[in-house]
Amino acid sequence: MKWPIPHREVYEREAAKLGISFNEYVVRQMARQHGLLDDENDGGQEQLPLGA
Repeated sequence: MKWPIPHREVYEREAAKLGISFNEYVVRQMARQHGLLDDENDGGQEQLPLGA
């Protein structure tokens, strides 16, 4: 997926602050946007394999 360079720089910087990968940052933000994740439930869930 192509991201506008200024956007990607922000996302990468935020991911680095959290100590997570760019992909994990994007997934968490999408989950929050759709009400699937909140600050109290921040990624502690089991994860599906990437190929799922």
